[in-house]
Amino acid sequence: MKYLKTFSLLFITCLILSLSLNSCNQDAKGENTVEKADAKEETFKKVPELIERRVALGSNEEMDKIFSTYDKNVKALEKNPNDMEARLTLSEVFITEARLTGNHAYNYDAALQVLDDVLASTKTNKDQRFRALMNKATVKLSLHKFDEALATGKEALALNNRNAGIYGVLVDANVELGNYKAAVEMSDKMVGIRPDLRSYSRISYLRQIHGDIDGAKEAMDMAVKAGYPGMEQTEWSRVNLGKLYEQYGDLRTAEMHYTIALRERPNYPYALAAMGNLERKKENYTEAEDYLTRSMQYINDAGFYTLLGDAYRDQGMTQKADSTYNLALRIMEFGTNKTDGATPMDGNAKAYANLNGSHGHQHGLEIAKLYMKLGKDTDKAMENIMLDYDMRPDNIDVNKELALIYYEEGNIDEAAKYLSKAMATNSKDPELYSLKGLIAIKRGDATAGKRIIRESFKTNPWQEAITTDEAKEAVS
Repeated sequence: MKYLKTFSLLFITCLILSLSLNSCNQDAKGENTVEKADAKEETFKKVPELIERRVALGSNEEMDKIFSTYDKNVKALEKNPNDMEARLTLSEVFITEARLTGNHAYNYDAALQVLDDVLASTKTNKDQRFRALMNKATVKLSLHKFDEALATGKEALALNNRNAGIYGVLVDANVELGNYKAAVEMSDKMVGIRPDLRSYSRISYLRQIHGDIDGAKEAMDMAVKAGYPGMEQTEWSRVNLGKLYEQYGDLRTAEMHYTIALRERPNYPYALAAMGNLERKKENYTEAEDYLTRSMQYINDAGFYTLLGDAYRDQGMTQKADSTYNLALRIMEFGTNKTDGATPMDGNAKAYANLNGSHGHQHGLEIAKLYMKLGKDTDKAMENIMLDYDMRPDNIDVNKELALIYYEEGNIDEAAKYLSKAMATNSKDPELYSLKGLIAIKRGDATAGKRIIRESFKTNPWQEAITTDEAKEAVS
């Protein structure tokens, strides 16, 4: 539903960012106590290094806190290998750093290494195991391994059902898997425990999925107001509030929120990218390229390259657009370590599925979209989207893409089938209705089809689907 799937999924680690790094190294009491006398029973395992940042991201104070927390807990672990609190805090440092820097492969791999040590240790108590499982599920969500995240999250829930964070994990996993009823149930439990930025933002997305756009805006506004201005998770929420307005045609309000986000957190990459995409829609291409190029200086995100490719495409610079789209594909393939598991550039989805790397991203949906931009290559797009469909056949975004691919192939019945699944939650996504109108026209009901398309463009004149040009021509 958002212009970048990877962008929407970044928020799944927000529960980690809300932890206070100031208290990371405090002594645990009662059940959390680790007896130093047992330290010799464990050998110290070298903790992965925390990589120095290549550019400034956020405030110096924020960065210093992250790096000092890392140093403090490494030293604690060197003194006492049984200090599971230190290991858990280190995992959260890596998760936070992945989110802030975009260096997902290294930091998520490091987090999982540390978490696996905690889960394998005989010195880990119930509370620590719960925290380790919740953190591991969070990483799995970030890697788009939603089925694994759900299973791990449920394992954590069995240990502690009074923690708001674990319900957030379960909301996200169920949303991505298309289990929307379960997601709503988990969201209700989460907000009942702790009504805050994390729970309000999830309520917003669920309302959007179910067609309550005004309610979605209201909930995301509550999320923004619940956060501290300038903090990454607050400005993430503000950018997503702007994107809600943008998706439903209000570019002016969207721009206001992006501008505020950049004022509160200067050079915030996702706000820069959002502004760039907005300027592209306004046909201010010089400004669009400037914003998008700046965003890439901070985070090497495939989605930013995709948006820049869109800017080139809109200017008729087809060769430059395709080259930039291919860069996005290469980032998903090579922008991580060799065990990433991203779909290879040749679209060989079977090779992707058989790779051994367990820590790589699942990129099926994102790569399918790119292949549709690259000459509408429906064969490779279909091969890749089916990787996601096999894991989450009820997800509305996956079904939307499948419907678009089938439509481009001329298989109208299959397109209608998957469009129906994509609209099962009463989503008001204008692009879904635009496609519905095109299908009606293909089936012989031109009057109804054109009416539906016109209404969709009244809601959002700046649609982005691969079928948008055809829809515009149908009603011109």
